[in-house]
Amino acid sequence: MFVGLEIRQSNVQARAASYQALGIATAEFHRKYDDRLAALAVQSASQPESLANWSAVDWERSFRSWVDALRLFETLLLQVEQGLLPQDALGRLGWENTPRYAWSDAAFNCLWPTLERGVGVTMRALLVEAAPSAVYDCSHIDLDTVWKPGTSPD
Repeated sequence: MFVGLEIRQSNVQARAASYQALGIATAEFHRKYDDRLAALAVQSASQPESLANWSAVDWERSFRSWVDALRLFETLLLQVEQGLLPQDALGRLGWENTPRYAWSDAAFNCLWPTLERGVGVTMRALLVEAAPSAVYDCSHIDLDTVWKPGTSPD
């Protein structure tokens, strides 16, 4: 009985620590989300034609933001898969619509070939499954000329 109580208490502590760590990471993610990044997100979602005028710095900022968001989401998924967090944790922490939201962002569509290489199998499958039948066509934007990950000055 004692061992059972110890295991239960350990699980409760691990779950609380997990929620706390994800909460802190989410707060940090939002703290980095400044006016320029917000403007880029609005442009990407509502004026995708403006992406053709983005600078290397704009692409790098958008890329880093998506990497951060995907890392948080992937960490949350992993903890749900491992049973550390309950199945409803995605919704409780506000992440349940992330895959669908990602595809509504034109910059994400353009960055996906690079982002895809940095996510795990489960995350990749979840995002691919959520992709609409037609995604934003990035063929008119030559990212190889404009931007390479980690090369633009801040």
